[in-house]
Amino acid sequence: MANWASTAYVIEGPENTLNKIWEAIQNPSTCVEDSSKGWEGNILLSLGITWEERHVAKEKTDGTETVLYCKGHYLRGFIDEDYYKDAKGFLHLFAEEAWGLTDFAELLSSKFPDIKVYWTVQEDGAEIYCTNDKGGKYFPERVYVDVCYNGDYYSEHFPDEDSAFKWLSEITENKICTEEDAEKFNEDRIGSDDYIAVHYYDIED
Repeated sequence: MANWASTAYVIEGPENTLNKIWEAIQNPSTCVEDSSKGWEGNILLSLGITWEERHVAKEKTDGTETVLYCKGHYLRGFIDEDYYKDAKGFLHLFAEEAWGLTDFAELLSSKFPDIKVYWTVQEDGAEIYCTNDKGGKYFPERVYVDVCYNGDYYSEHFPDEDSAFKWLSEITENKICTEEDAEKFNEDRIGSDDYIAVHYYDIED
């Protein structure tokens, strides 16, 4: 059973290129047999992005066959239906991707060098928190905090460590104000449901 990562993309570029991608997402002209319409591979294949050796691997999921990846490229991901265009015509996509970021953005960029693909990915099970949006243009989150405090659950994203610990101090009545406070809290609450997990985003090129 896969851990599904939540990935978001923003694609900037010329209108004609973005329209091609938009059409392929809405109505992929190529759909591999037994695959979901929203599978990232179908979108790429519809845009003429092919692989020298394309062998589809499948697994049984609730009695159905699901496309996982093509040989040489990891594409175990599906674009959600809540994608949209913003006022500038840029594309905003949301995906569920197994275990972390797939090769979707890399292959898309290789086909269309005139686009820029920004992405952010979060997979809590493997503690993957990562983005390529260095300047925070679309994805300013740099810290993710997940908390169970006195049996109550909280989680929030923050642009920096200071704002994360300011929030933590507020929900803990000034008991947790630093990373050292959080570490001590976790040590003291071993064996209970309470915890404080502070995750920092990796920034990739």
